[in-house]
Amino acid sequence: MKEFDRDLIAPCGMNCGICSAYLAYSRNIPRKRGKIIYCVGCRPRNKRCAFLKGYCARLRDSEVGFCFECSDFPCYRLSRLDQRYREKFGMSMIENLDEIKKEWNRQIPQKSKREI
Repeated sequence: MKEFDRDLIAPCGMNCGICSAYLAYSRNIPRKRGKIIYCVGCRPRNKRCAFLKGYCARLRDSEVGFCFECSDFPCYRLSRLDQRYREKFGMSMIENLDEIKKEWNRQIPQKSKREI
């Protein structure tokens, strides 16, 4: 798996590093016609997930850091969001989360996971 900046991976699996709003922010592209066209990402803004937190108590209450940690993964809302992003951008949040989970499982020993 390619290295990624954890702060740029939203709890829902969105990779902010490839998002046009984040790229505008990171390249210091100014506002257009008074509209903010940039975003620094969910985690740097201390947001749990711009897309799902309003619908998910576990994200809202910080019970999970990523959606894959939830017993309902993938939930209906994430599945719908994933479908839209697959169709529009050719990117899957669920696949991203599956890869992050695999990497997370390789990096953190079993004993440590129970302590987290």
